[in-house]
Amino acid sequence: TIDLIGLLIATAMPRRELLELLCSELGCKERTIENRLKQIISNNIPIVLPSGKTQYLSKYAEGKEILYALSDEMPN
Repeated sequence: TIDLIGLLIATAMPRRELLELLCSELGCKERTIENRLKQIISNNIPIVLPSGKTQYLSKYAEGKEILYALSDEMPN
């Protein structure tokens, strides 16, 4: 899951789009993916990009839309 997130999220990605891609790629149910994403965020699990750069997953709201993004800094 972690490696796949590093490949999929180049810029902020809508929740629905990310869940659909991960469910399709991993053959899991949406709830499983949501739980895993929550774990990655709450435990500040680093995501190493193919370039070798380490980033962290964050989740935020922009208007009514929930977005996921990678950043250089650990979320608070």
